Amino acid sequence: MGGESDQLERLRSCGLRYRRFAFENRHYYAIMFEAAIPHEFGSPEVAEHAAAAFGELVRNVEMAAAAGGIASPDSREVAQQIWSSVHGAVALEMKGLVLTPDPEATYRATLHTLLRGLAP
Repeated sequence: MGGESDQLERLRSCGLRYRRFAFENRHYYAIMFEAAIPHEFGSPEVAEHAAAAFGELVRNVEMAAAAGGIASPDSREVAQQIWSSVHGAVALEMKGLVLTPDPEATYRATLHTLLRGLAP
């Protein structure tokens, strides 16, 4: 059972680090996701780094599924769902569109709900 909780904690930690990176590196986040400066998404360098980052999330999903912490018949699909959820929550918060008194607590609760929803 320890492996299951370790892998869920690893996924939770990934989500928390995603948010922390966005807020501690607003300029990089804006470049990456908000077209703050024009860049070529189709360049080999960007594609390589994007694939590597997403691949790490896929591997964490695979490990959590192997440990029995989540149901994941398709690790890439589940990774995309996780990324979509955390990215959307961060993007809303960064734009000042979280309508709760404590956006960080809301984000943590969102992660908890997301991971609970992936339970086997």
